[in-house]
Amino acid sequence: MLPGLLFLYMNDVITGFVFWPGFLPRRTGICLDIKVTAFLMGSLSSSLSGSTLRPALHTLKGASLLKGLFFLCACLPVGTALAEDELAVYFEDRAPFSSMDSEGRVVGLVATPAENAFRLAGIAHEWVMVPYKRQLMQLQKISEPACGIGFFKTPERERTAKFTSAVYRDGPTVVLANQGFRPREKSKLVEVMATKDVRMLRKDASTYGPFIDDAVAKGKPEIVSTTAELRNMALMIAAGRADFMMITREEAQQLIESTGEAGRQLHIFLAADMPLGQARYIMCSSTVPDAVIEKLNKAIERR
Repeated sequence: MLPGLLFLYMNDVITGFVFWPGFLPRRTGICLDIKVTAFLMGSLSSSLSGSTLRPALHTLKGASLLKGLFFLCACLPVGTALAEDELAVYFEDRAPFSSMDSEGRVVGLVATPAENAFRLAGIAHEWVMVPYKRQLMQLQKISEPACGIGFFKTPERERTAKFTSAVYRDGPTVVLANQGFRPREKSKLVEVMATKDVRMLRKDASTYGPFIDDAVAKGKPEIVSTTAELRNMALMIAAGRADFMMITREEAQQLIESTGEAGRQLHIFLAADMPLGQARYIMCSSTVPDAVIEKLNKAIERR
């Protein structure tokens, strides 16, 4: 069953609601190119086309439809309807690793090599935007075949999911900090973590790898947990709700440049002993056939 798009006309305003009849992560993609054509009393009253709608509330003004008129239409996941033989590939809006460009293509440092791998392997697939925690939950339980991109490989995840070869390796992870928090030059990471009264902003269910996780355990900073996405986390740091967060340099720089005035309240610090970043993989549910993983690995090696 596809999610629905409900239009309600009230007081010269059409309000659109995107909703899902049940928990169907495979269908929770962005709604693209929705066309609603209403014929009222034999005449064309309104036509809305080419609108890019995200799963949220949207309001379109200036319509002239009869008050109280409802419209219900199907809402497709990213691109076109997901055929039965297509593999759902989850992604989140997380520039510069994965995001949707102006032409509706999923691109980025991780998304582009992943797309190339699926294409070279000849695997029919469909990109579907799903929040990170929901991706993790779906891919680690026995469910319909699906994959997600950009995941770190951990022993716990390997017990319940399948991984391809690496599609990208991060640069060194950096400290994205409020301007008011400035570690001493050449400080080691555990020293940063052990700073008195320092507050580390950390996303729920996230993992940073053995080196950073060990420094956190030894330094014991105050942990401020959040479910917010990275942009909002950066805004929290800028506003002083925490002192710093751990993030890739690629993302840190992008966030500083894209958050305007708030970005000027942030700076990047690289710990003296920080190693190279971790590799990122395509992670698939256990129901994805081994033959698919093998095809993807061969395609990744051909890059």
